[in-house]
Formats: sequence, C-alpha cells, structure tokens
Amino acid sequence: SSTGLVTGVGAGSTLISAHAAGVNASMSVTVPMSFSTASLSVVVGSTAQIALGALSLPCANGTRAYTSAAPTVATVSAAGVVTAVAVGATTVTVNAGVCSGTLPVAVTAPTSSGPAPANAVAVNLQRFSGAAGAVTFSTGIPLPQGTLRSTALANVRLFLAGTEQPLFVRALGGLHPDGSLRSVQIQGRVVAPAAGSAVLGYMTFDTPRAAGNLTQVADPTTLEAAVLPSSQDYLVSTEAGGKMLTAAQVAAGTANMRAHDVDFETMAPQIDAKYPNAWARDQSIYEHVLTHYQHFLQTADPKWYKMAWGMGNAYQTYFLTAGNYPNEWAATAEGLALHYWMTGDEKARKVVGNFSEWFTGGTENVYKFDVADGYVRFKGRSMLTALDCLKIECNPGVDKYNNPYTTPYNLKTILPSELAKLATTITSTGFWPGTYNGGGQKNFMVGIQLTALTRYYDEFSPDPSILLLVKKSLDYMMANELDVASQGFRYCSILFGDCNLVPQPGLNNLILPAYAWYGYTAKDVKYVAQADQIFAGTRPTRTMWTTYAKQFDQAMYRVANYYFWRQ
Repeated sequence: SSTGLVTGVGAGSTLISAHAAGVNASMSVTVPMSFSTASLSVVVGSTAQIALGALSLPCANGTRAYTSAAPTVATVSAAGVVTAVAVGATTVTVNAGVCSGTLPVAVTAPTSSGPAPANAVAVNLQRFSGAAGAVTFSTGIPLPQGTLRSTALANVRLFLAGTEQPLFVRALGGLHPDGSLRSVQIQGRVVAPAAGSAVLGYMTFDTPRAAGNLTQVADPTTLEAAVLPSSQDYLVSTEAGGKMLTAAQVAAGTANMRAHDVDFETMAPQIDAKYPNAWARDQSIYEHVLTHYQHFLQTADPKWYKMAWGMGNAYQTYFLTAGNYPNEWAATAEGLALHYWMTGDEKARKVVGNFSEWFTGGTENVYKFDVADGYVRFKGRSMLTALDCLKIECNPGVDKYNNPYTTPYNLKTILPSELAKLATTITSTGFWPGTYNGGGQKNFMVGIQLTALTRYYDEFSPDPSILLLVKKSLDYMMANELDVASQGFRYCSILFGDCNLVPQPGLNNLILPAYAWYGYTAKDVKYVAQADQIFAGTRPTRTMWTTYAKQFDQAMYRVANYYFWRQ
C-alpha cells in the first residue's frame, strides 16, 4: 500500500521497491504456500483431496508434485488425493513450481456404526500380496443352508473397519436342499495394509445393502486379497467340504486325530515348498486341492486358503489349455468344485464340466458300469465328477460317442442308470471281480467307488440299495483283504499282472471314508470302530509322506469327513 503495508495475495516470491526523497530501496518478500485447512484428518480407508490456497503465476504454472513422508500411514496421488492406510500421523509436502509447503495429516480409526448385529458373520479382509494401498478382492462366500436365496442378493452387506463397502454380488451355482444358495461371489475394492495384514469386519444377509453396487471385474489370476469368514464354526456349518469338525473339536478328539492334524500342519507347507507348481506334484492323484480347502474350512486360517487357491488356479489353468486331458486318477473335480464355491471363478466350473463330459462318455461307452472289468476307479471317478457337476450346476457336455453327437448329457437320469448297472457287477459276498485284474479287485479302487456311492446317497438320492452295496463290500474287505499284522489292505485280492498281495497301509485312507460313513449313516458302531482301526493302520506310513507327495495326499483324502462321521 502507499503506507508500505504488504498484503500476501498468492504463494510465491516477489521484489518490492520503495522510493523516498531521492532514496531507492528494495527487499524480497515471500508468501508461503497455504492450504484450505491447517491440517488434514482422514479416517482409515477413506480419501481426501488436498486444496491449495492462491498461487502466484510462476507457482501456478509450474509442475506440481505431492510426497507423503510415511506412505504406510497415508499415500498421496499425483492429483493430491490422500488415501488413509493406517492410524498414525504424517506430512504431505507439495511442490508447485518454485513454491513448496507441508501439510500435517492425521489418520484416525473409523467410528463404528455400532456393534456387529447378533446374526453377523465375522470376516477378515486378508491381504496376501502387495504394498499398503487400494486392492481389489474377488471371493466366494460359502453359505449355510437357509441363509440366502437368489432373490435376496441385495441383502448381502460387507462392513470393514466399521464402514459398509460397495459390492458386486452374484449367486454361484448350487443349492441347498431347501433351495437356498450354497455360495455367493463378492467383489470390491478397498484400502488395506500391506501383505500379511488383515482388516476386521463382518457380513450380514438380512437387510438391503446401502453402500451401492459395483460392476463385475474379471476373476483374478493372482491372489492379492480375499474376504474370508474368520469363524471355524461358521465355515464348518456351510458343509462346503462335506460334514466336518472344527479344529477345536479335532483337538479334543482321539490321539490319532490330533497327531494326524499336526502332521498335516507340519508337512503340507514342506510339500508345497517342494512342489511350488501344483501340477508337478504327480498330478492331482488324490484331491489335494479338496484337502487343503477342507483344512481352511476346519481352521479358518488364511494360509490354507492361499495354498488351496494356488493349487486350484494351477489345475484349472492347465486343464483349460488345449490338448490337456486328464485320466481318471489325474482329475480333481472334487477340489475344483470347492474351488469354484470358494472363489467364484467360472474357469473351475468349466473344467468340472469338461471332466464330466469326458468321464460320462467313457463310462457309458467304454468302461461300462454293467461290465465287471475291474475299472472301478474310473467308474468311481466318473460318478464323483457327475455329482460335482450337479452340485455346482455346471454344463455336463454332450454325447460325442453316438449320433448325432450333440445330445446333452442328463446326469439326473444317467446316475440312477449307472447305479443300477453297477449293482450287477458285485457278487453276493461283496466282491468286485474284474477281468482287468485277472478276476480280482484292487481294494483302494473299490474304496474310491464306495466314496462315490456314499456321496450319491447324501447328495443326490438316498437310494436304500446303496447301503446294501456298501455294507457288503466293507464286510468282504474287512474279512478277506485286511492284513492283521500290518493293519493294511492288500493292494489286490490276487496275483495277476501288476496285482500283488502286498499289504499297503498307505492306501488305507482311500478306503477309510466308506467305513466311517456307513457307521454314521447306519448308526452301527462296529463300522466306526473298524474305521478307527483302518485309520490307525495308516499312521506308521507317515515317514514317507514328505518324500512322496502322492502318499501324503492319499493319507489325507477326506480324513476331515472321517473325523465327523466317527462321532
């Protein structure tokens, strides 16, 4: 002003000159950068825009840059958007041309909208990879019977750190007996801490979502984050992996149960490290994708979800590659069906449908159910795959063996036909003779066929003839095929070709589930005791499990269900 009062107009520097009585003088004046607020306070998971005060032309026209002093607390984008990552304090430095300034930022915990409702499902957003910041999740949430119907998807709500999240939600294939959904896929994008951390939250299914709807994104090819139920009781109640006990219940079980679970916890990571590519693990001989997902359901420990997810993703990728076809022992339909429910990835459902088409065609036209050829493993796998396809409502393919080569397979009519045919190939004493085995039976293959029959009874139709078939077979094997000294079933019932009479206790647990199931279903404790005897016979083979991954998988196959059935 005319009196020498300097008023700052915009951030920057200038030179002020004064003239009085023939004397000239000048001085430099700097106006510091200003912000719309003296500091910024942001809630974890939220964002805020930095607003600058007026700038002089050299500053306004210069290049602008934003830098956070502590990105683990809050990050800042090139446009000046602050994203709160974790509770704490930091500063953001702003450079604009020749101007600069620093804004204090405080990150606070969210104010809860109140305690979780009594019927809420506790979940964690688990971060598996990447630095702190925004991350996309895409997860399958298995549901107990009666939780949700397809007409009520708008009632799926997710709250993380007290804040409801916008979601994409869709129903996955498969229904409980009462018509309610078996699983839903949820997708969203949230701010999360770095890998190894989790954000606590909960889900509800009975009131309309208020946070808005998102559009579907592609299923991920790598696992960055997942929303996972954190309650063992909840996960087991979904029966996504069949009837099971929680880890806490297993810990209160028999000494052999506790020891077997400890072996899984100890050995599974060792084997996974030894075979980082799941396909190199001698293929999926005995369903280790299923086994690892079951262990997640039992424990609610995210590391088992991560391991199972990686295996499932590897198998579905392999089998969707042109030219890769499985034989009956390399398929992993049981594991991939569960992978579909746990991730929502349609590639898994596609592969199960492909398996169903190949195996249904093979058993209907080559390894026929009414021929006593000894290929009970193929027939068992075929029946298991058909049951998995029905369970997740996949496309079972078409008949490519018979003209016009385009007739869709109807598994609901094929399965009863296969059961009736199969019943004609067992003797009155419970023996499954096979020409391929020189008239004998391979006992572990019979175990696989019996598992298929038990699932048929539980999941498709409780046909009373199944109880008779299973009982006859179990009685025959216990009386004739179990070697008392080793407590192992013989590899074959006769000497012929690759058949031998050597006891193989390492294969016991492929036969075990049927004994436990029959004891539970028929309420006959004799078979439960026999199941315990068979299970104990497997334990000494544990010394080979980390050397031969296939033997580990054989020893773990559906043991989680045995724990339940033996109660």
